[in-house]
Amino acid sequence: MASEGPRVTRLKGPFGYALTVDVEEWYHTCLVPDYVHPEDRPCLPEELDWLLPELLAMLAEARCSATFFVLGEVATSICAPASAP
Repeated sequence: MASEGPRVTRLKGPFGYALTVDVEEWYHTCLVPDYVHPEDRPCLPEELDWLLPELLAMLAEARCSATFFVLGEVATSICAPASAP
C-alpha cells in the first residue's frame, strides 16, 4: 500500500496562516553529530534536488506561499544567485 503524501489545505477565516520551511539536508541535524561538519562527512545522498521542487509544486497547486529559511551550506550548493536571470 503506497503512502499518501502530505496535503496542503487552505484554511478560511480571519486568523490567517503562515508556513515556514527550513531547507536543509537530512544529515544537517544535530541528531547525526558525525555529519555536522562538512570536512568530516562521507559522501552522502542528497534529496533536496527532488524534494524541494516537489514541495514547491504542491504549494503552487494549492495557490499557497511560504517563507523558506535556507541553510548556508545548502544555499551555496543548490540555489542560484538572486541576480541570475
